[in-house]
Amino acid sequence: MDAFPVIWGLDIGHSTLKAVKLARSGPDVIIQGYAIEPIARGEDVDRDMAVLDSLKALVEREEMHDAPVVVALSGRQIFTKTINVPVLNQNKIGRMVELEARQQIPGDFNDVEWDYHLSPSIDGASYDVTLFAARRELVHNLVTLCDAADLQLAGVSVSSLAVYNFVNYDQEFEEEESVVILDVGAENTDLVVYQDDHLWIRNLAFSGNDITHAFEKKFRVSFEEAEKLKMEVNDSRQAERIMKVVEASLGDLTSDVQRSLGFYKSQNPDANFENVVVSGNTFRMEALSSYLANKLGYPIITLVELDRIEVHDSLEREQFAHDVQSLSTAIGLALEGVGAGTASVNLLPKSIRLQALLKTKRWAAIAALILIAIAFIVTYSIKSTRAADYAEWKNQVTTVQDQLAEGEAPVQALVDKIVPQAQEMASYRTFGQQKGHIQSIQQGIIVTLQSIAQNPEFTLDPPNKKPINGGDPVTQPIFLDAIKIPELALNENNIFTPDTSGRIVEIVVLIHSRASNAKIVKTIAEKLTDLKIGKALQHVNGLDATHKVFVSVNSASEESKDIRWRYRQDNFVGVDGGISHKLDQNTTRYTAMTFVCELNSLKPQPKVEAAPPPPEEDVVEEEAE
Repeated sequence: MDAFPVIWGLDIGHSTLKAVKLARSGPDVIIQGYAIEPIARGEDVDRDMAVLDSLKALVEREEMHDAPVVVALSGRQIFTKTINVPVLNQNKIGRMVELEARQQIPGDFNDVEWDYHLSPSIDGASYDVTLFAARRELVHNLVTLCDAADLQLAGVSVSSLAVYNFVNYDQEFEEEESVVILDVGAENTDLVVYQDDHLWIRNLAFSGNDITHAFEKKFRVSFEEAEKLKMEVNDSRQAERIMKVVEASLGDLTSDVQRSLGFYKSQNPDANFENVVVSGNTFRMEALSSYLANKLGYPIITLVELDRIEVHDSLEREQFAHDVQSLSTAIGLALEGVGAGTASVNLLPKSIRLQALLKTKRWAAIAALILIAIAFIVTYSIKSTRAADYAEWKNQVTTVQDQLAEGEAPVQALVDKIVPQAQEMASYRTFGQQKGHIQSIQQGIIVTLQSIAQNPEFTLDPPNKKPINGGDPVTQPIFLDAIKIPELALNENNIFTPDTSGRIVEIVVLIHSRASNAKIVKTIAEKLTDLKIGKALQHVNGLDATHKVFVSVNSASEESKDIRWRYRQDNFVGVDGGISHKLDQNTTRYTAMTFVCELNSLKPQPKVEAAPPPPEEDVVEEEAE
């Protein structure tokens, strides 16, 4: 699956939509927002229309129109099977897996969308290949639903892989431990076992709705009332008696889990089970975790806190901690979308992936469109125009040959007609390179300044006491205020031939008054001067990886700037609680330092070849003399 800097992970559940917005910068990922949208239910409610209405409401409220989205199919909608293939030529693995998939996936192979995850087996002598397949009609309906809601669908993954990606990325376990994940959804349960890169998945029939139906039958209430009762078990004085109502269903679950783990243990004798990680709304029933711990004999870990993934300051931490139990699939999907997931599959048809790429990666889309346009023009010119006009050109050439004695003007006229067309086609490539260059420059500047801001050498000491009137909560020494990159200086005669020389980029950085101004300015200038073009542009015109972005970097001007910070006391409860406090505030002095940087040319640097050494026999003669 293609990686995006910012993406939404969308989990379409039985009664709610869960969406998580994730951004990645270097090795760090941060949750920028999330939302939970209810789906209307009832005997007279059309399921597809209810989901579409909820999607439209979610997209409108969270402004998701232009952002890429990864969505998941649940385990009950997916055919999953693990096979084993020997370690052979890496270039032939894909072909070998496809041949196996045609044999293992039931039904007509042309009627499914499929993908696979490859992981080394524990013995190291072969690969474990997990196949995932879904009916093409099912994927098509999901794509149609997302299109109707104006979602920019970038990938279709699997819920079990999403939960695995989340736990594997965020939670830390001992290297030799075989981690067990139990994700109980409304309609099925995903059981995942992994050790290092080795992955094993099984879908169980038990679901959260089984518990709801047990309450519904026992207390003779509606499904909605039974669902509400299930969520209120923790606050009931009769929690133990109520749990006995679902003991039969839970017995089926524990039996399935024990059989599955027993089978895994038989195939992997060295497996070491120490914990079971659980997720899903169902595990908000505290008695359920205790029941499973007693029956399975392993400690139960509930996902309520994040270890590695950061949460944006704008999110309410207490509310997020309450909701994270139901967001594991959405978070895992987003991790896969930003390229931070260990496993990645995409059941989205290739044609739709290309459309998503053109909508989300704009500069890459421009380059792709340019290449497509060039290929089309060349193909059309060769296969259509040249074929159609061949007879006419032959007659013209014959006529010109007869007129060569009188002059070369007709021949030159034909040359003048063909050459500009060839130059125009070649100019598309230059224009795409320039657009890609700008995007690469912006990313390089942001990553460079972020590394300086996070450098412990410059990080400001936190305040000695809780920030109140006059306290300063800021510990980050610098902030990026602006990047000013001029538009392409286009050639007057041809807009697709940009001029790369003499272009100036202005970078404005805010430096905290308590920071070491001179040292930071010097460090920024040195880092920007040494900034290389990076992997994204190494192929452009054959540029070397050491090619620098800027010819020169100078700190041109500085200006004092006051910024007002606002924050809230921990015991603030608002007017509704009967107590109110004013928001504390503080004004911090910053220096706005402007760096003026001259862009380097995209032309490759000339390579100086060393003179060849003298012949060996000449050296021998000199030594003899």
